[in-house]
Amino acid sequence: MTIETKINKDILEVIDNDFSNVIKERGKEYYNSGNILTCYRSNDMYYAKVVGSYDELYNVSIEYTKDNGYDYDCDCPCTYPCKHEYAVALAIKNKDYEDKKLKENIPEKKYKMKDIIKEVPSEELKKYILSNKFRDINIFDNSNFKSKFCKYFPKQGYDYYYNKLYNEQVLHNNAEYIANDYLDDIEEYITSKEYNSSFDIIKAIINAFIEAEALDTIIDIFPKLGMFLRITYRKGTKTLKDNINKWIKELEKEEYYNNVYLEDVILSIK
Repeated sequence: MTIETKINKDILEVIDNDFSNVIKERGKEYYNSGNILTCYRSNDMYYAKVVGSYDELYNVSIEYTKDNGYDYDCDCPCTYPCKHEYAVALAIKNKDYEDKKLKENIPEKKYKMKDIIKEVPSEELKKYILSNKFRDINIFDNSNFKSKFCKYFPKQGYDYYYNKLYNEQVLHNNAEYIANDYLDDIEEYITSKEYNSSFDIIKAIINAFIEAEALDTIIDIFPKLGMFLRITYRKGTKTLKDNINKWIKELEKEEYYNNVYLEDVILSIK
């Protein structure tokens, strides 16, 4: 018996005891009423969007694991197995989902602030503390500290940004808002003169939305992307300039200049 057959045959039997009878009935109502807007499968992971009682939109994920059977999660306020999860389980049982090929999920690099502080040279740290203008109770726990000492924080890398943006776009999870948030990361890296890292994010944003065929969804942030790319190119090393030029040639080869907004971004550095 393949994993796929096992998933579709056994899921309700495996998780049945986790749900109360009331929740199961409500879950059936949700499924039969079409409250599941989308349900996608990628390998052994299922991702779904479910409309709640008051038109709220909740994200449900269910994963088949060989050891534990099924792990499921919903971002609704419920603290116990909920009707949204059961509705999605019914969709899985009935093969009411669409297959999607997602990129590898790359976990975000975590850090402890005390480890970052240890990395900062004592003189730099002393100067920052004595000149702190913000009078925070904890001056190490604010965005100003991270912006000032960005180079000492772990870098997430191109694949992290690219894979996350691509997957979120494919799953219709408002990836354009995530891309907009990444503009802050780009600005922090530019301020810290970490130009290789700023280029990693710029390249990841553009490449991810190109592959997901959704470039037009981020036209609002193209002016800032163009400005950041211009600064990164102008202030970066010769090696970085060569890498940017190589990337631009790849875009030209694939005729991505057919998008006037992307063309404007690229030509702005010339």
